[in-house]
Amino acid sequence: MNTLLVTAEIFGKDIKPVAIIALLLSLLVFGIFSFLVYKNKVKIVEQKSTVIVAINYIIAFIALVLSSVAISKYNSQGFGDLFSNNLPATLRGLAYSGLVFSLIASGMTGYLYSKWK
Repeated sequence: MNTLLVTAEIFGKDIKPVAIIALLLSLLVFGIFSFLVYKNKVKIVEQKSTVIVAINYIIAFIALVLSSVAISKYNSQGFGDLFSNNLPATLRGLAYSGLVFSLIASGMTGYLYSKWK
Protein backbone atom coordinates (compact mmCIF):
# COMPACT_ATOMS: atom_id res chain seq x y z
CA MET A 1 0.00 0.00 0.00
CA ASN A 2 2.88 2.36 0.74
CA THR A 3 4.39 1.83 -2.72
CA LEU A 4 1.01 2.69 -4.25
CA LEU A 5 1.00 6.01 -2.42
CA VAL A 6 4.58 6.76 -3.47
CA THR A 7 3.79 5.89 -7.08
CA ALA A 8 0.66 8.04 -6.98
CA GLU A 9 2.70 10.91 -5.61
CA ILE A 10 5.35 10.60 -8.32
CA PHE A 11 3.07 10.08 -11.32
CA GLY A 12 -0.01 11.93 -10.12
CA LYS A 13 1.21 15.51 -9.95
CA ASP A 14 -0.89 16.64 -12.91
CA ILE A 15 -4.08 14.77 -12.04
CA LYS A 16 -5.59 17.25 -9.62
CA PRO A 17 -5.03 20.49 -11.61
CA VAL A 18 -6.31 18.92 -14.83
CA ALA A 19 -9.36 17.48 -13.09
CA ILE A 20 -10.12 20.82 -11.41
CA ILE A 21 -9.82 22.68 -14.72
CA ALA A 22 -12.12 20.12 -16.36
CA LEU A 23 -14.61 20.41 -13.51
CA LEU A 24 -14.67 24.21 -13.60
CA LEU A 25 -14.89 24.28 -17.39
CA SER A 26 -17.78 21.81 -17.45
CA LEU A 27 -19.63 23.81 -14.78
CA LEU A 28 -19.05 26.97 -16.80
CA VAL A 29 -20.37 25.23 -19.92
CA PHE A 30 -23.47 24.11 -18.03
CA GLY A 31 -24.15 27.67 -16.87
CA ILE A 32 -23.54 29.43 -20.17
CA PHE A 33 -25.32 26.79 -22.22
CA SER A 34 -28.34 26.76 -19.93
CA PHE A 35 -28.55 30.55 -20.26
CA LEU A 36 -28.32 30.27 -24.06
CA VAL A 37 -31.03 27.62 -24.15
CA TYR A 38 -33.26 29.78 -21.97
CA LYS A 39 -32.76 32.84 -24.19
CA ASN A 40 -33.23 30.94 -27.48
CA LYS A 41 -36.12 28.59 -26.71
CA VAL A 42 -38.05 29.62 -29.81
CA LYS A 43 -35.05 29.32 -32.15
CA ILE A 44 -34.28 25.82 -30.86
CA VAL A 45 -37.74 24.61 -31.81
CA GLU A 46 -37.78 26.48 -35.14
CA GLN A 47 -34.38 25.19 -36.22
CA LYS A 48 -35.04 21.69 -34.85
CA SER A 49 -31.86 21.79 -32.74
CA THR A 50 -33.28 19.80 -29.84
CA VAL A 51 -31.08 16.77 -30.49
CA ILE A 52 -27.90 18.88 -30.62
CA VAL A 53 -28.89 20.58 -27.36
CA ALA A 54 -29.46 17.21 -25.70
CA ILE A 55 -26.14 15.86 -26.99
CA ASN A 56 -24.30 18.90 -25.62
CA TYR A 57 -25.90 18.47 -22.21
CA ILE A 58 -24.94 14.78 -22.19
CA ILE A 59 -21.32 15.55 -23.14
CA ALA A 60 -21.07 18.25 -20.46
CA PHE A 61 -22.54 15.84 -17.90
CA ILE A 62 -20.02 13.15 -18.85
CA ALA A 63 -17.20 15.69 -18.41
CA LEU A 64 -18.57 16.68 -15.02
CA VAL A 65 -18.78 13.06 -13.85
CA LEU A 66 -15.31 12.08 -15.11
CA SER A 67 -13.55 15.05 -13.55
CA SER A 68 -15.38 14.80 -10.23
CA VAL A 69 -14.63 11.05 -9.99
CA ALA A 70 -10.95 11.76 -10.70
CA ILE A 71 -10.85 14.41 -7.96
CA SER A 72 -12.67 12.27 -5.41
CA LYS A 73 -10.54 9.17 -6.04
CA TYR A 74 -7.36 11.26 -5.94
CA ASN A 75 -8.32 12.69 -2.55
CA SER A 76 -9.38 9.35 -1.01
CA GLN A 77 -6.52 6.88 -1.24
CA GLY A 78 -8.49 4.13 0.52
CA PHE A 79 -10.64 3.45 -2.51
CA GLY A 80 -7.71 3.11 -4.86
CA ASP A 81 -8.20 -0.58 -5.50
CA LEU A 82 -11.70 -0.08 -6.88
CA PHE A 83 -10.40 0.72 -10.35
CA SER A 84 -7.17 -1.21 -10.80
CA ASN A 85 -3.69 -1.66 -9.48
CA ASN A 86 -2.44 1.16 -11.68
CA LEU A 87 -4.30 3.98 -9.96
CA PRO A 88 -2.28 6.99 -11.23
CA ALA A 89 -2.74 6.02 -14.87
CA THR A 90 -6.45 5.44 -14.34
CA LEU A 91 -6.92 8.76 -12.59
CA ARG A 92 -4.88 10.56 -15.23
CA GLY A 93 -7.08 9.00 -17.89
CA LEU A 94 -10.21 10.10 -16.07
CA ALA A 95 -8.92 13.64 -15.60
CA TYR A 96 -7.81 14.10 -19.20
CA SER A 97 -10.99 12.48 -20.53
CA GLY A 98 -13.01 14.92 -18.46
CA LEU A 99 -10.97 17.79 -19.89
CA VAL A 100 -11.48 16.57 -23.46
CA PHE A 101 -15.23 16.15 -22.98
CA SER A 102 -15.52 19.61 -21.43
CA LEU A 103 -13.61 21.13 -24.36
CA ILE A 104 -15.93 19.35 -26.80
CA ALA A 105 -18.95 20.70 -24.93
CA SER A 106 -17.40 24.19 -24.99
CA GLY A 107 -16.93 23.96 -28.74
CA MET A 108 -20.49 22.81 -29.26
CA THR A 109 -21.73 25.67 -27.09
CA GLY A 110 -19.78 28.14 -29.22
CA TYR A 111 -21.15 26.56 -32.39
CA LEU A 112 -24.72 26.75 -31.16
CA TYR A 113 -24.22 30.34 -29.99
CA SER A 114 -23.06 31.35 -33.46
CA LYS A 115 -25.95 29.42 -35.01
CA TRP A 116 -28.55 31.13 -32.82
CA LYS A 117 -27.02 34.60 -33.00
